[in-house]
Amino acid sequence: MKAKTGFNRKMKIFISHMHGDHLMGLPGILQTMSLLERERKLDVYGPPEIRSFVEAIRETVQFALPFPVEIHEIENSGVLCEEEEYIVEAMQSNHVVASFAFALVEKLRPGRFYPEKAKALGIPEGPLW
Repeated sequence: MKAKTGFNRKMKIFISHMHGDHLMGLPGILQTMSLLERERKLDVYGPPEIRSFVEAIRETVQFALPFPVEIHEIENSGVLCEEEEYIVEAMQSNHVVASFAFALVEKLRPGRFYPEKAKALGIPEGPLW
C-alpha cells in the first residue's frame, strides 16, 4: 500500500517455508486484496502444505475472495515461472522443515552503446565496440 503499486496488478507471492515468520502475513494480505476488490488472479507458490494452509484460513476466517487464487505447490528445485522480463527459480534449502530459496533471474536486456560518447569520455576502444 505504501509503494502505491496497487493490489490489482499481476502478482505472485512466494512462501519459502511453513514457519509463522514467513507465512502469517498471507491471511492479512489476502483479506486486504479482497477488501480492495482485487479482480485479477493471484499466484501463490510455496511448499506442499501451502494449499491446505490457504484453504484452512479461508474456512476458519470465513471470508470470500472475489478473485481467483492459484496455488502452486513446490516439490522440487527448478523454474517456477517465466515472464517476459524474468524467470523465478526455486532451490531446496537446508532448514528444519521443507524450505526453498528463490532466485529472480532477469533476462538479458541489450542496451544501446554510443561510441561517440565513449570516445568523449576517454574510454578506449575494445572488443565490445
